[in-house]
Amino acid sequence: GLLLVAAGLALLSRLEVGSSEVAIGLDAAVVGTGFGMSMPILLLAAQNAVEHRDMAVATSGVGFFRSLGGAVGVAAFGAILTNRVHDEMTRLLAASRVKLTGTVDLGTPEAIRGLAPAVRHVVVHAFADAMSTVFLVAVPTALLGAVAVACLRELPLRTGASSPSG
Repeated sequence: GLLLVAAGLALLSRLEVGSSEVAIGLDAAVVGTGFGMSMPILLLAAQNAVEHRDMAVATSGVGFFRSLGGAVGVAAFGAILTNRVHDEMTRLLAASRVKLTGTVDLGTPEAIRGLAPAVRHVVVHAFADAMSTVFLVAVPTALLGAVAVACLRELPLRTGASSPSG
């Protein structure tokens, strides 16, 4: 599943401003399918690895670390996105010789559509290039997760409330 996530992220990193909604949807579906294949199995593996009396602790631990990982991921990849957008906008504004006066509202799609065409071009391309970088940087993270899962000790799936095999 995590290999599928990595493949989907690599596909998403190749998207451009003119990419079709079908391509975007298919690439996102690859990532979603990979996560859908991975997350329940990881929970089941954690539950199977502990004694029945510790099942709630294992289940809540998986949920906690999944949430913590999501928060750290959003912060890290958000920082990458912010820095890349800034760098790309600076580079594209300089290359296009567009001069900005005052502030530019980028809070909503409507605000971006309301920008002057030259400025809108810079903003849209800066965000697209920055998102490509974020997806590309996420690929090794998914691959690292796949390696970690491959290193897990395999335990036979228990069929009752007995202690885990070890």
